Amino acid sequence: MLTNRQIKILQLVIDLFSQYKEPIGSKTLREACDLSLSTATLRNELSALEKAGLLEKYHTSSGRAPSSLGYRYYIDKILPYQNSPLTHEDLEKIRPLLSRPVSALEDFLIQSAELLSDLAHFTTVSRELGNGQEMVDSVRLFPIDRNRYLVVMLLSDGSYEERLINTKDSLDLVWLEEIERQMNLLIHQRSIKDSRRCVNEWLKTVRKEPDQNQVSFMDQIGRIFEMSSQVPIHISGRSHLLEATNDLDTVRKVYYLLDDDQVLGLLTDIDQDFQVRIGSEIGISGLEEFAVVTRHFRLPDNSSGVLSIIGPTHMPYQHLRSVMNYLAEEVIKQNNDKA
Repeated sequence: MLTNRQIKILQLVIDLFSQYKEPIGSKTLREACDLSLSTATLRNELSALEKAGLLEKYHTSSGRAPSSLGYRYYIDKILPYQNSPLTHEDLEKIRPLLSRPVSALEDFLIQSAELLSDLAHFTTVSRELGNGQEMVDSVRLFPIDRNRYLVVMLLSDGSYEERLINTKDSLDLVWLEEIERQMNLLIHQRSIKDSRRCVNEWLKTVRKEPDQNQVSFMDQIGRIFEMSSQVPIHISGRSHLLEATNDLDTVRKVYYLLDDDQVLGLLTDIDQDFQVRIGSEIGISGLEEFAVVTRHFRLPDNSSGVLSIIGPTHMPYQHLRSVMNYLAEEVIKQNNDKA
């Protein structure tokens, strides 16, 4: 349990690290914060946060940087309670976008993605979502080889969605057949939207299984209900990947990952209005040094879409959240005014 002072210091370290992009020491912290604390007291608090696993110390510096656990604490416990009003500069850049009537959500998402990419200098991915009313006929699971499995969702109109899943170890075929049987009992002749809800509830019990290979497989199956191959996905600002890391091999790998529709589907996965995934939480090999910030956009006519920002873990989460929330709220207001 952190004290209020430690929470404030953690927040400051994260904000300053995002600004300076280098480890933060007690001297920098003291100059930037409004706490009446000595340098020695700040050093002790930084040490306590490090011992809690929320900060990391670099060998090349006396300062500290947020760890993945520190970012997760910040996102879950601090960010939801922060209110950061947009700057005049932000509003000036956003105003032209909102001055035009929104005739199609997809166009608004594309323009918002391009705006955010220019505003924050990160790569963005956007897509409109289906309404989820298509009826599911069945799901089939096919082993391709020892570590690869094809999941096919057949829809009642004759169309289908498919997803290739890689596993660390091979899966027992009898277990695979039983999973297919149970899933089809859940989803047959339900809409994609209802199927997604049922499968997500079911997965909560499956995740308690001790076999992590099976749990990982099931998590990936669940994501097929989020996919929609008929809906185009738009990418803006690929070149900003060069600003996210100095490792050109990583940039090259991520650049090519963005050509994979399955990866893009994962990048726009969301189960709440606003979501941040860090490193391994993204579930995509090659993005361990990155974070993905995602916002769900909804209109009164039930059309909806997703906008994701891909960048380094030290992204300015508070600012991005404020801009994305503002856009989401304003597009709803605009549509209500039209009605």
